[in-house]
Amino acid sequence: MNTQKGNAFIYVLIAVILFAALSFVLMQQEDSKETGTLSPETAKILSTQLITTATQIKGALDQMIFAGTTPEEFDFRKPGAFGATPHVDKVFHPEGGGVTLPPLPDNALPSTALSGPNSGWYLGRFNNVEWTPTTEDDVILTAYGIDRMVCEEINRTLTGSTTIPVLGAEAKNLLVDDGEYSGSNVDFTIASCGTCESVVSLCVTNPAQTTYAFYNVLFAE
Repeated sequence: MNTQKGNAFIYVLIAVILFAALSFVLMQQEDSKETGTLSPETAKILSTQLITTATQIKGALDQMIFAGTTPEEFDFRKPGAFGATPHVDKVFHPEGGGVTLPPLPDNALPSTALSGPNSGWYLGRFNNVEWTPTTEDDVILTAYGIDRMVCEEINRTLTGSTTIPVLGAEAKNLLVDDGEYSGSNVDFTIASCGTCESVVSLCVTNPAQTTYAFYNVLFAE
């Protein structure tokens, strides 16, 4: 009986410690919202979350390839516009890739709202990356409009440096499908980002250094 009571006490103690740790993280996040500045710890957690999300989405597309769909056959039509069957090649359909682009965490967003497109995940085949094998459009995933500190932490993880390359063109024109905003895509060239050459994942910023975007060239064509 005493052993059982001792075990129960240990379980309760573990639960209290875990709850305290979770509360500490949430309090840091709430404080960050109020001050407009993330703590380094929160920025690191959020950067890991975004990198993990990108890896998971890449994994879903890899599964489509394993099932017989080539990257050239990926269909990026969104829910509500799927059309008739078959759906096996449709990235966002449950019978295809089953990809759902989650909202960006609130704390990963910049303190100032963007004029367009909105902060969020964007995925599609809409632009050519110059250093890929052909001039065909490549499959690009972008977390667009994120906090600068999160951007720095992403690059620290990926490159070992918090340096954020400054693009020679607006990030949205290079890294977001122009169907999502008023404007048009321009090729993602080495001239627009020399540091990006042959780098498949990186966080970058626009010329004014006001908008930060984490891009992933998932499939080079």
